[in-house]
Amino acid sequence: MNVLLVNPPLYDFAAHNFWMKPYGLLQIATVLKLSGSSVCFFDFCDTLHQSITDRRLRRDSYGRSKLPAKVVGRPAPFASFNRRYRRYGLPISVFACFLDEQLSEKGNFDAALITSSMTYWYPGVFEVIQFLKERFGRDFPIFVGGTYSTLCSDHLRSKLTVNGIYTRNGWLGESFPLPNDFDFQPADFSLYKNLSFGVTRLSRGCPFRCTYCASAVLEPKFRLRPLDLVWEELRPLAKRNVRDIAFYDDSLLTHSEHLKAFAEAIKRENFNFRFHTPNGLHARYISPEVARLLKETSFETIFIGYECADEKILTEIGGKVFFDEVKYALQNLKDSGFPPQRITLYALIGHPKIGYEALEHSISEAEKLGVRIMLAEYSPIPQTPDGETALKRFSLDAHQEPLFSNNTYFTELVLGTEKVQRLKDRVRLHNQRIAGFLK
Repeated sequence: MNVLLVNPPLYDFAAHNFWMKPYGLLQIATVLKLSGSSVCFFDFCDTLHQSITDRRLRRDSYGRSKLPAKVVGRPAPFASFNRRYRRYGLPISVFACFLDEQLSEKGNFDAALITSSMTYWYPGVFEVIQFLKERFGRDFPIFVGGTYSTLCSDHLRSKLTVNGIYTRNGWLGESFPLPNDFDFQPADFSLYKNLSFGVTRLSRGCPFRCTYCASAVLEPKFRLRPLDLVWEELRPLAKRNVRDIAFYDDSLLTHSEHLKAFAEAIKRENFNFRFHTPNGLHARYISPEVARLLKETSFETIFIGYECADEKILTEIGGKVFFDEVKYALQNLKDSGFPPQRITLYALIGHPKIGYEALEHSISEAEKLGVRIMLAEYSPIPQTPDGETALKRFSLDAHQEPLFSNNTYFTELVLGTEKVQRLKDRVRLHNQRIAGFLK
């Protein structure tokens, strides 16, 4: 079987390659190869693709970069929203050339698997589906999986015809043959000619049930990943001298013994990695011992879910963290040698329960802690308690139109453009002071 795997372009008001890789699709590639299938892989968001010549897309010291972008017309739901809308990713012409080369080398494709991420990025998924149908005919087998397909499968089925849609409850329509444990398999990074970073996971799912988060829908059970599979993933990256590795875990620190076993093996293997935690760590688990472990295991950047400083609000949205726990975690990290420039607090902005005054107070309290702050714009995700309530409050139906879940759009709908910009300017100045650019 010759299978085409595609990570589509994305459409948004803002996007950045913040250690983005289609991890699940790369795991599927491993499974397909083990079964004897041939795999052809194309990532529209590959910022190291040989076709890119734009020097403005230069990488930072940790491998992150801007994405190729082109301003496009705003779709109808955003007609009155005065922000530039862009298509992010490689041009469709580059994809067409790739298909020509693969067809010449390997022959016709038997099927295509397309992944999906944010629900409001679905226009990129549609672009790829429509292009493949135009290229190979309406009957060409196409299967779609990922976040959008799980949370908005009815929307996909109502708009386009595909053979199968993968959700956490199984396949809708036809099934593509994949083993039940495919999401534990090592990701196949050999599909990339060039790499500036890799990604991995020690676990899947999250034991918490925050009311704004879709983790429980996407991953109903919390499961630890066998470490031997993690090593199969990391060793090839070490051989390619890839230094930066981002964890995609939703709850990396929940099982400290699993993390300790990982840390001990890292020391034995003598890997030269730097680890990053873009999905955020739970502050209550960062004890003095865990903080030292993170430092000794070469964790380079620490991101922590701070959300806000109001304990009443924090209790209402899940109670996974409280302000005193954040202060405790930060003290332990600083005592272990982490500089403040490498610690970032995620402050939630745009959630209807966190008003402007509460946001100002939360940022003021975070500023006193002396580390970086990053504003995380809230997306009202379908099938989450807060998402459904928020959408109903503003008379939006993200099941019929997932674009309404766009975090930039919704945050400004809740707070207004002027207030959002004021908060962003304030946080930017604070971060410049932390970095030493301002006194």
